[in-house]
Amino acid sequence: MSSLDKLAIRGIRSFDHNDISVMQFYSPLTVIVGHNGSGKTTIIECLKYATTGDLPPNTKGGAFVHDPSIAGTSEVKGQVKLRFFNSRKEKMLVERRLQVTKKKTAASGLTMKTLEGTISFVDEEEISAKKRTSLSTKCAALDEEVPKQLGVSKAILENVIFCHQEESNWPLSQPADLKKKFDEIFEATKYTKALDQIKTLRKDQNVEIKVDKEKLAALKTDRDRAIKLRATIEKLTESIEIKQGDHEDLEAKIVKLSGENKKFYEQATKHHSIINKASTIRTQKNLVEENLAQVRANLQELPDTDQELAKKIESHESDLKAKREHKERIKRELQDEADHQEKLEKKRSGAQVTQGKLQAEKQRFHDNQAARQTLIKEIATKHSISGFDHSLGEEEMDEFVRKLDGEIEKQQKKIRDLKADARDSDRKKQEVISNLKIARSGDENQRTSVANQIRGANDKIRSINRKLEATTTSVADITYGESSLAEEKRRKKELEDTVAAANYPEQLRTKAAESRALEEKREALHHELSTLNRQADVRAKLGLKKTERGRKDEAIQSLIDKNTSVFKRHTKKDPERSTMEAEVNAVVKAHEQEINAADRSLRDAQKELSAVETGVNMTKSKLKELQTSATTLTTKIADGLAQLDTEKKSVQEAIAEAEEEVDAARTNVKDQEGLSKFYQRVLSKGKKDHICIGCNRDLSKKELSEFETFCKNQMDRAPNALKDAEEELRAWEGQLSDLRRLVPTEVAYTKLVNEDIPAADEAANRQSAKLPEVTAKSQEATERQRDLRQKLEELQLLRKTAGDVFRMHRECDDIDRDIAKLESELSASGSTATSDDIQDQLTKLSDQLRGISKSMENLRSESNKQQSTLQALSNSIHTAELQLNRKQQELKEKDALEKQKETTQTEVEELETKSRELDKKIKDSDAPLRKAEDEAVEARTHFNGQEAMASMQLSEFNKSFESLESNQREIRQYQTRGTEKELERCERELKQHESQVKEKKARVASLQTEISQIEKTLADSVAVLRNYEDNVQLRAGKRKIQDYEDQIAELDVESAEKAHRKFEGEYANMRKKQTDLQAQQAKLGGEIETLKTDLDSKHAEMKSEYDNIDAKYKTELIKVKTAEVANQDLEKYYKALDSAIMSFHGHKMKEINETIADLWTKTYQGTDIDKIMIKSDAEGKTMGGKSYNYRVVMQKDNTEMDMRGRCSAGQKVLASIIIRLALAESFGVNCGIMALDEPTTNLDHDNIQALASALSELIKERKGQSNFQLVVITHDEQFLETLGGTGVLDKYWRVSRGDGGQVSTIERQRLS
Repeated sequence: MSSLDKLAIRGIRSFDHNDISVMQFYSPLTVIVGHNGSGKTTIIECLKYATTGDLPPNTKGGAFVHDPSIAGTSEVKGQVKLRFFNSRKEKMLVERRLQVTKKKTAASGLTMKTLEGTISFVDEEEISAKKRTSLSTKCAALDEEVPKQLGVSKAILENVIFCHQEESNWPLSQPADLKKKFDEIFEATKYTKALDQIKTLRKDQNVEIKVDKEKLAALKTDRDRAIKLRATIEKLTESIEIKQGDHEDLEAKIVKLSGENKKFYEQATKHHSIINKASTIRTQKNLVEENLAQVRANLQELPDTDQELAKKIESHESDLKAKREHKERIKRELQDEADHQEKLEKKRSGAQVTQGKLQAEKQRFHDNQAARQTLIKEIATKHSISGFDHSLGEEEMDEFVRKLDGEIEKQQKKIRDLKADARDSDRKKQEVISNLKIARSGDENQRTSVANQIRGANDKIRSINRKLEATTTSVADITYGESSLAEEKRRKKELEDTVAAANYPEQLRTKAAESRALEEKREALHHELSTLNRQADVRAKLGLKKTERGRKDEAIQSLIDKNTSVFKRHTKKDPERSTMEAEVNAVVKAHEQEINAADRSLRDAQKELSAVETGVNMTKSKLKELQTSATTLTTKIADGLAQLDTEKKSVQEAIAEAEEEVDAARTNVKDQEGLSKFYQRVLSKGKKDHICIGCNRDLSKKELSEFETFCKNQMDRAPNALKDAEEELRAWEGQLSDLRRLVPTEVAYTKLVNEDIPAADEAANRQSAKLPEVTAKSQEATERQRDLRQKLEELQLLRKTAGDVFRMHRECDDIDRDIAKLESELSASGSTATSDDIQDQLTKLSDQLRGISKSMENLRSESNKQQSTLQALSNSIHTAELQLNRKQQELKEKDALEKQKETTQTEVEELETKSRELDKKIKDSDAPLRKAEDEAVEARTHFNGQEAMASMQLSEFNKSFESLESNQREIRQYQTRGTEKELERCERELKQHESQVKEKKARVASLQTEISQIEKTLADSVAVLRNYEDNVQLRAGKRKIQDYEDQIAELDVESAEKAHRKFEGEYANMRKKQTDLQAQQAKLGGEIETLKTDLDSKHAEMKSEYDNIDAKYKTELIKVKTAEVANQDLEKYYKALDSAIMSFHGHKMKEINETIADLWTKTYQGTDIDKIMIKSDAEGKTMGGKSYNYRVVMQKDNTEMDMRGRCSAGQKVLASIIIRLALAESFGVNCGIMALDEPTTNLDHDNIQALASALSELIKERKGQSNFQLVVITHDEQFLETLGGTGVLDKYWRVSRGDGGQVSTIERQRLS
């Protein structure tokens, strides 16, 4: 045990900061005496500061250190040294230092700073050198290390051993403060945290075990698969080995047969080569003979020798050469004449073209004049323009054109008005449609909101159901709780009456006066009373059991009565206690199967509904996209046509128009290209021959000049005209190219309008037609599922009730067995006396044995037992009331939840009704919306038709105007060109060209006849030469045939053919046999490869999926089993620790209260309080274990009252001292130190004497303990003398003020 040795103080409170004051602590008693204010309490404060590091109350800001103002300096350093022996009897030294500094201004006060402290111990091996070893210099480490060395907790040091005078009455402080002090003393928080940590660790471990079990199950599945896979691999390997052996046998057979076939084939090849060679020679011979037959067919055989024929062939070529040269000369002359003829024919052709063109223009001019009259009449008739049905003059024609232009302007204005009306009408229709869509959208949003509310309400219902399922309280529980509480109160009242009737104090006084002679009789009576009391306990237990049995029956019947209607509705029969739970479980199971089927139906219906809705949305989206694409294409086509400045409405019409214009422009370009050359020839001919080939007349010199000027002017204008014509051609060709690029767009638009959009519209209608049926099916499945779930919820509640009935039924069986056992015990007893008779006798004996202490103690023990029982009943009643209140509250909450559930279900039904109304409203809104859209489309179609009609009329006007304008333009052009004169001139030139061409043709024919005769001669020469060559070829062929026949004769063809026939007969069978064997081998090889591939895949699967699976499974299995065992150990440890904590608390409280009772009896001299004790009321289970509330009670005549607020100041001081002494006795096993600061405060003389006596007895009892130390600080000299008179004190320490009363000093003095 630890003990104090010496204390050194410097600069603390009133102790001098320059000198150290030292005092020695004695064993077993150290008394410190001094007047008030001398500095006695400072010693206790220093002890507390040295051991815990805590400063006294209200000392912040430097009040604990000697005041620098008194010391006459700006800085004071305080020091406390304590030397003590630790629990291992090692000498320790702890030193703590403080520093206080005055601030610059006096009003600012002081600044205190904690300096470095140390704790050290003497090294026994270095005692001679007085060497100390430091353990720590950190203040925080000191605060932990010193209590550890002393062997007690910091809470005991603060609140028990070195308790400050201002805090010495803490046992009677506020309940919260008292609970905090006791929790610190019992170190409840530390153990509670340990329990919490164990519980959290078990919870986390359970989660990990669950995860590991799932992992283990997966690994077990993998291991089983791996085992199967290994078996498959073994089978595959065995099969491969067998097939590999068969494959090798076939390979040997094939090699042998292949060798034989190869040898046979090589022999056959030699014979076959002879046959082939003979066949080749015969073929070559036949070819030569066929060639010779062809040669003989056209051959005239000559008798000349080969040399003569060669000479004739050689000289034949020179004769032919001379004839060819003559033919070439005639050909060149013929070519010149033909070229001249061609030129003349071109001139004639040009003249004919010009003549035809001019004649056509003339005829077209007359036709145009007649057509203009007819056209004006037709246009006037067509467009209802009166006054133009007779032969018209030029002015009338101009007037008609002006009128026609006015009509076109009127038609254009009409089209503009129609477009404006159409835009206004379409805008109004679209506003109506937009309003309908907005209203429909609002209804749809409201329907969505209602659906969300329904889902929220259903979630709320499910939450309420979960809460209802979690609620375990029933009416039967409350009934049972109320009856149990009433029984407990009855027992308490009976016990209170029994205690009151027993009047234990009076019995104690009576028994104390009895004689020792009656002891044996009292003991015999007590023995008999004990036997009867045991039987009374049995009878009381039997009564309680029967009462409990009745309450259980009532609770069971109450539950059955309440749920009979529900049970009969589901099972069609009355409920029975023993079978009710099994029957309800069977119904629940069947109902759950129905719900599963309904869930599947609902999922299928929702899936089908989702698919149909998706189809509707997709088809509508596609239709909208196609319509948008059609609109875009229409706009693109219209914009393209508008940019190309054409009045045509379609691309094809515009292309046809452009192609006509391109053809006309090309003709114009060709005309312009030949015109410049024509005028050049005309001018050249005119200058040369003084003839105009255009009109075929002679030119005079005067006319020649004009003629030249005219031709040059025409030639000068020709390039510009050609350029204009080419530009016009390019423009039309560009427009045609642009129009052709629009063709794909128009084709796409036509396909969209005629095919894609109708098909998409039809698909959308088909999908929409499916939607009502699927929606109804989904709603029907939803309602069925909801009904089934509501029934299941009802059945779940019924199952819980049935479980309660069955549980209480089993409890009734257990109670029946207990009742039978108790009745058996009672039947075995044969006693006739009652406990009241024995009690009367004991009462009488107690009056006689008043002086017998043992009897008094027995009665006191009995009284305490009754009080404990009464208190236990009070606690039980309090707990039962709390539980009953909690259950009643739970039942109220359950009823509230039921009402809330009904309200929510009603709300769901209302919302579903509203949803159906909204569905109907939305469905009804389709018709007005479609009607409005149809009206808009119809109006748009109507206006489009009117606009198209007006456009067609305008187009007709424009066509009429253009045709008339085209006619007039051609007439004007003809009149300005002078075509009549040109036509006459062209006819004269044409006659001249005709005569020249005729002459040239005669000359060309003569030359051609001469060439034909020469070519005939040359052709005959070729036949002669060919005859010579064929004779030479015939003679060579005959020699080659003879050579082939000689080669065939040399070959043994007959033998070769015989050997070849044998080869063909046998080789096929041998080859077939080899092929069959190879096929078998290939089949085996394929099977082997397939098996190997399968084996490789299995090996790969084994390696990738199940690599080292057995080791993994074993490791995981060990891990799971180890974790489960460890978790079980944690649970056992948790329960053991919790039980140990409660046992420790109960043991300590009993020990403390026994010490308190003993000290109080010895110390307190009054008669108003028999004893005091500390009550620990269980607050209930916290997360880590039980929590206790503490209170100090005083007892008088078996009546307990809280001492706080009811006791005097002296009683408060005495009770606090005794409680601290008791706590030190219980918790100071390793530390026998106790300091009492002014223990006589507020005590009267008798109690002071009693306290001194009690302390003396305590010291005498502990005198044998060498380390027991009681430190008493007092100002009471009489208390000091009383302590001295007991023989436990011979010297003490006196604290006084020296140095003018400014500093404290300590002196050791002997007791006189």
